[in-house]
Amino acid sequence: MHLITHPGQEHQLQHVRMIDPDIDAAFRIPGAKQLWLNAGNWWEQALSYLARQITHEPSDLRSHVQRIYLHIHLSDEAGVTGALLDLYIALGEKGQPLRTRMFIFAAHLLKPRWIEYFIRHQDTGVLSSDITPPVHTSMLTLGLSGTPQVVNKENGQQLLTEIPPSLTIVSAARDPRG
Repeated sequence: MHLITHPGQEHQLQHVRMIDPDIDAAFRIPGAKQLWLNAGNWWEQALSYLARQITHEPSDLRSHVQRIYLHIHLSDEAGVTGALLDLYIALGEKGQPLRTRMFIFAAHLLKPRWIEYFIRHQDTGVLSSDITPPVHTSMLTLGLSGTPQVVNKENGQQLLTEIPPSLTIVSAARDPRG
């Protein structure tokens, strides 16, 4: 077995990573600087690794972008929706140019309600506790689905009223003082 001990030999390791399908994504992706991954026959492994990576390191923007691009490459509407939502959550109020760029790349795969949602949150970002349309592919959202609309009935007519979403957290813990 030949160990790579010199930085000049890194290109050999990269070549081995590309041709050997048995090398786990956890060993391929961390060294990959490119945003478009050539995942070939290991795309499931790559997506799984990237999802775990952003769960453990939400500020790893390269992994977010790699995940979004891979879902776009696979034309995976549900996957790109969750990956884009995770990017919006990770960026918070910052990173509006990156949010915009990724939204533009992914928009052709998104359902209309998600297009509206992302446009509405383009400048402000998303909190993990925000109410979203249903999505099962996000790693960072708390999973609060729904709509901030309330139906009022006045004089026999239904009126939709938009209210700001709210979340109440109730603790079941006992007060340690008694």
